[in-house]
Amino acid sequence: MVRLKLWWHGFQGIAIVLSFIINLVLIITLLVVVSLIFDIKRGILQPLVNGLYGSFVGLDQSTILTTIHVNDTVPVKLNIPLQTNTTVILTNDVPIRANASFNLPGGGGTINGTVNIVLPTGLKLPVALNLMVPVNDTLPVALNVPVNIRVQDIQLHDPVTQLESVLRPYVRLLGNLPNSWGEIPAFVGGMLRGNDLLAPNKFSDNAWPGFRTGLGTPVPTLAGVPTLSVLNAGGPALSVTPQTGANPPVIITPASNNLIGAVTATPVTAPITPANPPPTSAARPTNAADIGFITPTP
Repeated sequence: MVRLKLWWHGFQGIAIVLSFIINLVLIITLLVVVSLIFDIKRGILQPLVNGLYGSFVGLDQSTILTTIHVNDTVPVKLNIPLQTNTTVILTNDVPIRANASFNLPGGGGTINGTVNIVLPTGLKLPVALNLMVPVNDTLPVALNVPVNIRVQDIQLHDPVTQLESVLRPYVRLLGNLPNSWGEIPAFVGGMLRGNDLLAPNKFSDNAWPGFRTGLGTPVPTLAGVPTLSVLNAGGPALSVTPQTGANPPVIITPASNNLIGAVTATPVTAPITPANPPPTSAARPTNAADIGFITPTP
């Protein structure tokens, strides 16, 4: 028993010394932390929390700017009305045989006979065209479409605003706390007067300084060309410009410069070949109507 009591007293002495050392270390650590609390606030907590909050605010205000390359074929099926007066040139001799009546002068009577006429090659004939030109083909389309999509208009807006609402109280709290020991008296006085620690502050109201990159993309336009505005099914308005020539192309351009998602196309040309092209010269007439004293025969 004597040995046990001696051992116990020795253990108590060691425990007291260890407790004193541990408490002293904790007090010193607490004093160091308290002395550095404003440095920790300004150098660690605020940059971390404010940086995350500002990034989410900027993400919600940002837009997606890129260019989508589209290579596809568009079916074209329509009837183009053609009404015009033109002149055609005969490419071959056109023989015409018709019955004719000749009145002899001086009351000599009438002679019925047949007249053979040949319309020579190169003869110019004025004609009036009134027909429908059917077009049934596919149009190859190669578009460079600049895209401008706001994050606030897509589903990404919901989780971003949720993250903003989670971080906003901490941003306001850190912004309203004192930054040094000298600000503590004013801070305590404000708290006694009923100041709200979660009141908006300068940073919480202006968390994102603004964008420096990706501020816009050029919008291609085509000026000085008459266009026909058409509606691209399920997409933006485009303009189709028919051209003239032996193999007429079609120019596709944006009907407006307003960016609405994907709305602007780089001008490209693509030929359209009609399924049944209109004749370029006059064919031999058949079953023509009587135009006077000469009745053409087939």
